[in-house]
Amino acid sequence: MKKTLVVIVLVFSNLLFVACQPSPEVIETSNDPIVESTPIVQETEVSDVLLMQEEARMFPQNQGVYDFSEGKLTIVKQYIPSSHQKDYLTISEIDLDPIKKDFEKTFPSKEWEGDPYMVYEDTFSPVSLSIDEEKIELIGEDFKKIFFFEDEDNHRVYDEHNIIYTIQYDK
Repeated sequence: MKKTLVVIVLVFSNLLFVACQPSPEVIETSNDPIVESTPIVQETEVSDVLLMQEEARMFPQNQGVYDFSEGKLTIVKQYIPSSHQKDYLTISEIDLDPIKKDFEKTFPSKEWEGDPYMVYEDTFSPVSLSIDEEKIELIGEDFKKIFFFEDEDNHRVYDEHNIIYTIQYDK
């Protein structure tokens, strides 16, 4: 009986000793948030840039995407008038005025169809991309769009309406 007790104590103490040893496989944990976009890269390294609306702030835009790929730019937008009325026939001209102005600037070759809730899309080519420490510029034949970096990490930009976009780069 005494031998069995000694063996059990030795086994438990060995297990306890082995369990308390530091493991070479340490898993690092961090409280840093996960960032979906990549940091700024030099213009010569970029072939594709995707800007996706994150926050509209005070401008009546529900969604916005600028997809630049190999000299071609696709823009997709949907507006939401500030009155948020479902019947667009009753939306006042005051609510529609900023939407119409942005539409004419963004889609110069398209005609306003009178429906602010419609999803508008157009593709422009050729378009040039310019990236520096302060801004991203997309320049086409009919337009010029400038986005300014919002943070020091260059993960987000904003436009002239203070709409925030996240940035994704492809090399």
